[in-house]
Amino acid sequence: MDGPLIIDRRAKGGTLRLRREVFDALAAKRGADTVTAQSALTGVPRRTLYNLFSGTEPSLTTASKLAAALGVHTGDLFEQDGGAA
Repeated sequence: MDGPLIIDRRAKGGTLRLRREVFDALAAKRGADTVTAQSALTGVPRRTLYNLFSGTEPSLTTASKLAAALGVHTGDLFEQDGGAA
């Protein structure tokens, strides 16, 4: 897995996007194969997950919650528009 991702909102460039296939695979390994189960696992509301799935940039808190719940670095779950973060 990649190292930690430092989220710097002042940085110029693309926005962060959830790596959906990575998120889904890691969540499924923990028995969370629906959005409702993913929400319960991560502590992130379903609406927020749906927003992330449709391309909304995460807050630092949300990115951290997802990574912590799945036991990975934020850089493993998110990428910059057009490539890896």
